[in-house]
Amino acid sequence: MNRLKKKIPSHTPWWCVMTEDQFQTSVIQVAKDTGWMLFHDYDSRRSTAGFPDLVMTRNGRTIFAELKSQRGRIRTEQKEWIAELEKTNGIEVYLWRPSDMDEVVEVLMRQTTPHSDSITRGMRSAEANGTHIGRPSVWTRPGFTDEWRTIKEQLDNQEISRRQAAKELQIGYATLKRILDADG
Repeated sequence: MNRLKKKIPSHTPWWCVMTEDQFQTSVIQVAKDTGWMLFHDYDSRRSTAGFPDLVMTRNGRTIFAELKSQRGRIRTEQKEWIAELEKTNGIEVYLWRPSDMDEVVEVLMRQTTPHSDSITRGMRSAEANGTHIGRPSVWTRPGFTDEWRTIKEQLDNQEISRRQAAKELQIGYATLKRILDADG
């Protein structure tokens, strides 16, 4: 029996007829071209149901992406994974379809996370208002300046090691090294 292929109207956008596999191949190629390390389980039958299709990482960013054809349905397990991953700080979670290809390229080419610019602006604003961000300086600790003078003298006279000095001052070795480097 001769089966005729269904004719697709010429005005149909390319992404309407793209399969999930074809779309996935395209996304993987863009990720590789833009320097992402990625994981895709090629045999998902042995994987946890609903786990996203791609996990990608580059320059401190991690992306979980679920890929679907234009009309593909999202299973309950996939919705659960996406919802749980979206609660996790520091990762990006996407559900992409072929019509989202412009967004895919934009996201994968971006060097920073979407909110990193607003974080940087907030930190600069806080500093401009005199608000300290991060751990307090050891120099603000009561009595530290006097302790430092005593320990510095012992170090100069080689009476104690740097490790002992850090322990006496109750600071990390790296902090002691920064203080010594700044002190000249």
